[in-house]
Amino acid sequence: MKSLLPLLLAMLIGSGLSAQIEVEKTYKPSYSSVNDARDMIAATGGGYYITGVAEDANGNDAMFVMKVDDNLDSLWTKYYHNANFISQRGDVLLYNNAGNLCVIGITNGPGVHISLWELDLNGDTIQTRTFATGNNSIEFLIPDALVTDDDGFIVCVQEGVTSGSVHSFDSDWSLRWKKYGSQTGGWPSVDVNAQFVGVEMIDTVLYYAARKASGADNKSYFISSGISGSFLSVSQYGVNSQGIRAEDLIITDNDEALLVGMMTTQINSGLSGERTMILKTNLNGDSLGITNDLATSFPKNASIIDGNVVVDCVSLTNSSGTRMGIGVYTQSAGIVGKQDLETLPNEWDQSEGRVYRTVDAGGGKRVTLGVKGSSSNSEIILYKYTEDLVVGVEHIKSESNTFSIYPNPARSQLTISGLSGDEIVEVYNMLGARVYSAQARGKALSLDIASVERGVYFVHILDRQGRGMESLKVAVE
Repeated sequence: MKSLLPLLLAMLIGSGLSAQIEVEKTYKPSYSSVNDARDMIAATGGGYYITGVAEDANGNDAMFVMKVDDNLDSLWTKYYHNANFISQRGDVLLYNNAGNLCVIGITNGPGVHISLWELDLNGDTIQTRTFATGNNSIEFLIPDALVTDDDGFIVCVQEGVTSGSVHSFDSDWSLRWKKYGSQTGGWPSVDVNAQFVGVEMIDTVLYYAARKASGADNKSYFISSGISGSFLSVSQYGVNSQGIRAEDLIITDNDEALLVGMMTTQINSGLSGERTMILKTNLNGDSLGITNDLATSFPKNASIIDGNVVVDCVSLTNSSGTRMGIGVYTQSAGIVGKQDLETLPNEWDQSEGRVYRTVDAGGGKRVTLGVKGSSSNSEIILYKYTEDLVVGVEHIKSESNTFSIYPNPARSQLTISGLSGDEIVEVYNMLGARVYSAQARGKALSLDIASVERGVYFVHILDRQGRGMESLKVAVE
């Protein structure tokens, strides 16, 4: 993936985005009122799997897996509960090297356990494992996990609201190693209260995003270790007046790390001014830039879809301070939330709505998983929608703008007309890389695109101050 920074720095919320809902479905998999979906993954052969916690037919708080087809119609829902425990919940869905579905989550009572359910693609149990954490009182959460080449697991664990750890398990769920921040046996220079929120692997190196999320000095870490847990490096971000709170980690195709989360501004020893943040670094942890003026939000998960960073948020507020409820934020296209998905229920707000995961549905479509309603009476909601992903820039819309682009699709030459001669024309590919930039010299500008690869490109027309006047999309064949 090419550099995202030109797009990130040119963002204006809501500009150039059109979303059309194709399918909307609401489900209550619980036999009573406990419903909480936590993750979703595309199913092998089509459709999607969803996991979380729901009350089963016997009144147990059970881990559930639901499968829906490509149209989001439910195919089946299965419940998983061990009678030796009080409750079980699925947090993360992934596939192991055998292609089986793995659910990693939490089992409670007595004590807190990190759990693995390995299922076949019909949801039938292959194996169930639990690991006792030795803690009996605080709430645990699994924000991220991955499968290693030898069918082991690396699991990020949040322990309460002020601490966390990384666990490495083998394929039979036996603990290989466990790491904290700077405690006995932990990683140096990582705060003892750090929570680990994201993990990625390249070859035999593991990369983690962690954060200290308590007090006014929010800070985040980008950490690397060997597959055996041996410490390699750590970089820290966020000091004093500007706190950085990572919520997820992405490693791009060209080996750049994106720490996605919030930046906070400290005022009078408190935290205010939360803003969506994307911090880009190389794999050594050297900062390559940060954007922090996107949208006030509480991001949870992030992914790359069609070259865009897609952030699932609990709460969104636009640049004018208008509350937009929950939604999905796209760094290069604006917000897919209450404002743009008009059929989202108006009662969705931070206290009654959560978005957990957005996945690529192919063909320019996405599927977003959320939960609406209170904890005692909630529903799972799914949206399948298409987007016109026009890269956002600061726009100065004018009725007098009459720009046009032709031919579209184009092959060897592209012409932009309706110019005055003062504009700057820039062309970006779907990965966010600028492939062309030129100063207009007349009422039309012709671009030689014979050497440009096939695909969809975005043409930005800017004034002399670099403000966007128009954004156009063109296909190159």
